[in-house]
Parts: sequence; C-alpha cells; structure tokens
Amino acid sequence: MSMSAFALVGTIAAYTTLGTLVWSGFRHARSPRALVHILQRQGWRKAMQWPLAASVIGLELLVGIVGLVAILAGLPVIRVLSLSMAALVYLAYALYGAALARRADAVPCGCSSVAQHPINIWVVARAGTLLAGAIFAAAASTNILSPWPLNASMLLAILASGALGIILWELPAALHHPRSAMLVREGVKSPIVV
Repeated sequence: MSMSAFALVGTIAAYTTLGTLVWSGFRHARSPRALVHILQRQGWRKAMQWPLAASVIGLELLVGIVGLVAILAGLPVIRVLSLSMAALVYLAYALYGAALARRADAVPCGCSSVAQHPINIWVVARAGTLLAGAIFAAAASTNILSPWPLNASMLLAILASGALGIILWELPAALHHPRSAMLVREGVKSPIVV
C-alpha cells in the first residue's frame, strides 16, 4: 500500500516537528545547567531561570513523545492535539527568537549543537518552518501513517524526516558566519553575504 503525496508530506512533517521537539528536549535535559546559563545570558531573572528551563525541557519532551506515541498507537485525537500544541510551541519560539534577534547584543540561542552561537534570523526561520510543518501535519493528521507495517514509502518518510530534522536543527549554527561579519566590520570584502 503506497501513500499519497499529501499523506507522505504530512507524515514527514509530523515526524520532523515532533522528533525535533524530542531531540531538543533530550539535549536540554542532558545539560540543564547549560540551558539555565543561556537563559541568564538572555536576560532572565535568576528566580525564573530554573523554573523556565524545567518548563521548556518538560514541554518539549511531553509534546514530542506524546505526539509520537499517538501516531504509533493510532490515537487520532491525541495526535492532532499534540501537533497543534507543537505548532504553539514553535510559534512561541519564533516570536521569542525574533524578539531576541532584534536586540543589539548577541545573546546565545541554546537551540542547536553549537549552543553558544548567537540568535540570528535563521533561528526564527527554523522555528517558522517547524511551525508551518506542525500546522500542515495537524491538518493532515488523519492521513499520517504509523511506521508499521514498514514499507518503502514509510522508510522514505522516516529517513526524510530524520534528515530534515537534522538540517533544521543545525541551520542557525551552519548559516552563522562570525568571521565574515568581523571581516565586513573591518572593511574587508567577503564573498559570504552576512
């Protein structure tokens, strides 16, 4: 049984958006002190740093895991609620990232494997892309397929969502060019557009 293009894209979007939340939650849970330090650098008051870090970690893991379990268990109502919640999380991340990107100081993102790179427009673009994916997946939630039975189409969806998730996770760090920005400030022409 092959899936339609709509179902394939919806499945990829669901696994990407939910999987990225789980990955992010595990990365943050592995080093909560690093997340607290980043929140401090972003200007959060000391009394709010640990509760906010715990909330971010818990929310990412809860929404992502519940959504993936709902897909695997065939629970359509929980699946659409999880994807809708994921969309709200990514909306909050996009708005928060945009607010931080507008600040003059370069505060760290804490949202990729290079946690100390500063917030940039690509952080907002990634959150917006994941927001769009979560909205599309929620709209297509009745067509999202469980990975069982595993066939060629499902294998394609799983591999594509994993690859897309990694690309989106690394996007802000990969497109941040601190050396290029420094050269431009010094008056040296750079072939890399900042």
